[in-house]
Amino acid sequence: MINNIQISPGLEDRRELLSLLSGKTISALSFDNILKCNYNFECVDYFSWLFKLKLNKKVEIFWWRLGKAAISTLIFLHYRKLVRDKNCVRGCNCSENYEHIMVTCKYLIDVIKQIQLWGISIPVFQDLNSCLKELRRLYVRNSGIVKLYCIAVYLSWSNRNHVKHGKSALPSSVTAANTLALASIKGSPYLSRWGTNFLRESCESWCPPPKEWMKINVDASLARSNCAGVGGIFRDHKGRFILAFGEKKTHWVITKLEMDVVFSV
Repeated sequence: MINNIQISPGLEDRRELLSLLSGKTISALSFDNILKCNYNFECVDYFSWLFKLKLNKKVEIFWWRLGKAAISTLIFLHYRKLVRDKNCVRGCNCSENYEHIMVTCKYLIDVIKQIQLWGISIPVFQDLNSCLKELRRLYVRNSGIVKLYCIAVYLSWSNRNHVKHGKSALPSSVTAANTLALASIKGSPYLSRWGTNFLRESCESWCPPPKEWMKINVDASLARSNCAGVGGIFRDHKGRFILAFGEKKTHWVITKLEMDVVFSV
């Protein structure tokens, strides 16, 4: 095929625009250039560690769009004179750019701090460049924390869209709980299916429930003599003891015994 290409020796080589057929306007191309000058996604191997996280597909596509500067932020829409106000719609009193979406949004920080209160050491960053570098570093030794951060940013952006279109904003505690749920069960951000054994990244052996919730931990033990015991404990979101129960049994199947203790609650 290459040999069949006709070459005209009388013509000189000439330059062609790199983005000639990209379909983007001059305004969009100039904005992309400004973004690349401020935030270099390529220097931290952005896409290499992002795809290895195996995120929920919606979260992964959202972060892929962030890396491609394909999210219509208010500062971009204001730059193209499509909106008048370029500030965050949730009252942050600062321009909504990529750094704001991924790092400095007050709502996002509230979500992260709520997760921290539950015993999970998820970081808060000061700027986008340090965020990308630290996420890349954390991915090697603690990918669960990176996954949590990516999901928190995605759900924060989703909440922002609800506010933008006239809906009420979810409390930061609910978004934090949905972040944990989506991280533990792919594609299902519902608290009713939140596993009690979630998050080995927690600094403590016991992971507390969301605020105003109560958590029940149960266990069963079976000896070779078929003597068994079941029990459980109720605690609130601060880890305070509410009540406990226990019972001796005689059994021979541990799985059935564990089911009995669940139904005995």
